[in-house]
Amino acid sequence: MSQNEDEDVSAFADELELHSKAIYELVADYMDDLEIPEAVIADVLLHLAVNMRMAAYVMQAEKPSVGGLKLDLDRLRGEMDQLVRDSKKGADGFIATARTAIAEAEKEARED
Repeated sequence: MSQNEDEDVSAFADELELHSKAIYELVADYMDDLEIPEAVIADVLLHLAVNMRMAAYVMQAEKPSVGGLKLDLDRLRGEMDQLVRDSKKGADGFIATARTAIAEAEKEARED
């Protein structure tokens, strides 16, 4: 990869992280306000992601077609599969971080 490509990838990753954090905060507030469990929101977001990807295909394709949409959905599935594989690899770290955060929150609650 060239330096420009590395910079582009880094900029994209930074932008993705920025948007992810902002949307997470919006969704977390919505969940809290309506007392919706995380598992339900995860399913809602998954359906939303697929529907948004389908809409994006139709809006961006010069000549949208059923076959083209199916190919794009296959690409999305591949991206999701990769995300799950990467998440599995980081499961130990995620659990350790979550346990630490829970312990700290419990400690703060006892102190109040």
